[in-house]
Amino acid sequence: TKALGAQIGGLFGYVSRKVLGQFDPFLPPDDEGVIYFVGPNILDVEGRFALVPHDFRLWLALHEVTHRVQFSEAGWLRGHILTMLDSYLQMTDLDPVRIMESLRRVAQDVRGTSQWRTIGVMYALMTPPQREHFHRMQAMMSLVEGHASFVMNEVAEGRIATLDRMKAALAQRRSIGGIEKAFQQAIGFDHKIKQYGAGEAFVDHIVGRAGMEVLNHAWLSPANLPTPGEMSEPDRWLTRVT
Repeated sequence: TKALGAQIGGLFGYVSRKVLGQFDPFLPPDDEGVIYFVGPNILDVEGRFALVPHDFRLWLALHEVTHRVQFSEAGWLRGHILTMLDSYLQMTDLDPVRIMESLRRVAQDVRGTSQWRTIGVMYALMTPPQREHFHRMQAMMSLVEGHASFVMNEVAEGRIATLDRMKAALAQRRSIGGIEKAFQQAIGFDHKIKQYGAGEAFVDHIVGRAGMEVLNHAWLSPANLPTPGEMSEPDRWLTRVT
């Protein structure tokens, strides 16, 4: 158990060095949520890519404030996310013995193949019901993150002079390789990175085809959230909700 705790702590330590900002709708004051910015990480990115601090911090703030608007306008969203997380956790078995047995089984199944690098350890350990639930959560969070990225770039266009440089810097930061990329895949952190691209592509397609008012149908109820299949085929979502 201690070893498992140490491993989980190490994973959180890695993720904490990657996060720049976060909107937390689940802590007081729960009517508005709390926005955090991770100062050391922001300073590191600004220095590494020679970004203009005022521009970069304003750009990040636009992203997190968009999350606040999402949760304020879609009053059901907070409860829906909590329900989905609770359902997922109820499917999770953290018994160290069972985890080690599953790891050995997965290692045997994928040894010598590229599947290990593709699916990651965390995903491989999920049961079929967990994977189905995980994909639904991924689709929902891709919409949330993609919409925030789309809005922050739209608002910043023509207002923040170094927008293109900042977008290129973040793209380069996410495009890691080698051992770190393999590690991200193993712990499932690469799914978080993919959320931004997949979600922004979905939002961009819908807005381009039908406008922001139609996209906003997604915030009316949980039934209007895109499914995993609709996230990759946005026109299917358009057909269903309009």
